[in-house]
Amino acid sequence: MKIWLKFMDTEKMLKNVVYDTHETFEPEHFVDYLHEACYSLDEPTPVVVSKHIKHFLTLNTTTFFPQDFVEKVRFKRLEVEAIPEAKKKDKQA
Repeated sequence: MKIWLKFMDTEKMLKNVVYDTHETFEPEHFVDYLHEACYSLDEPTPVVVSKHIKHFLTLNTTTFFPQDFVEKVRFKRLEVEAIPEAKKKDKQA
C-alpha cells in the first residue's frame, strides 16, 4: 500500500512524499508508517488518535493540523491519502 503525505500551507504544497509499505495496511502500524515517511523529509510525526485512523480507513484520507504535533511546525496541515494499488491484469494467451 502506498501513502501520500502532503505538507500544505493554505493551498500551496510545501513538501510531499509517497511512502510504500510493501505490505497490507495494518491500522495498528499507521503511526509507524507516518513516522518513517515524516522522518524521510525531516518533519515531526503527528500524534495519531483514533479519529485519524477511522477517517483513513473509511475515507482513504486524514488530516493533521499544527495542534496534532508536539513540536512546532511550519505548515498549516498535513494531508495523508491512500493511493490505491493498480490491479494487475492476468495475461491470457
